[in-house]
Amino acid sequence: MLSLITLRSELRLHTGQDELDLPDPDADLLLNRTYWEIQEKFHLRQTEASTTFPTVASQREYDLPPSFESLRISAIRDNETFKDNLLDRMSIKQYENTYIADTESEGKPKKYYRSNDTIVFWPTPDQVYTVVLHYLQQLDDLTDANLDPQLPRSWQEMLLQGAVYRGFYRNNDYKKGDSAKAAYIQLIQSAIPVESKEEWDSSRARVLPLGRDYP
Repeated sequence: MLSLITLRSELRLHTGQDELDLPDPDADLLLNRTYWEIQEKFHLRQTEASTTFPTVASQREYDLPPSFESLRISAIRDNETFKDNLLDRMSIKQYENTYIADTESEGKPKKYYRSNDTIVFWPTPDQVYTVVLHYLQQLDDLTDANLDPQLPRSWQEMLLQGAVYRGFYRNNDYKKGDSAKAAYIQLIQSAIPVESKEEWDSSRARVLPLGRDYP
């Protein structure tokens, strides 16, 4: 597993620079730009996350996790059967047309809508329920506080190559930059996302998952 320290060193070696030409903050920016691009283009297992939290009676709005990127599944867990009941998504217009600020209208949530960094349930919970969220999260940027890229090992070569072509462009060496970018694109195109590999491997190996199977 490559660390950020190694990636900085490799980046300088590939672009013919030293720490004075390419100090750590500049090297990290080039690496993170590629890191962000890879996260945007591919569904990485490392970005998948889940959480649960309890509702509060008469509270309709709840904060989403700080690293939240996008919601995959929202559900309410039944307190007796422990089965997760999926919630339907609704628009803010639908919500405003149906929301009533009255405790008599509260109940077990059936729908939700997203509002910036919060999730709002309808109807407003009338008691404590367990909310289950499956979502995609933003991976922490590569910094001195986060030295290990959360990427499959084979994908770290892409991370380096993407930073290399950006490094050449930074120095106005577009000929070498174009060549390095072509190599980067080839790596991207030949990549097999982890989920695709798992779908193929598990179907052949007849792996039987334990617990609830989410669609």
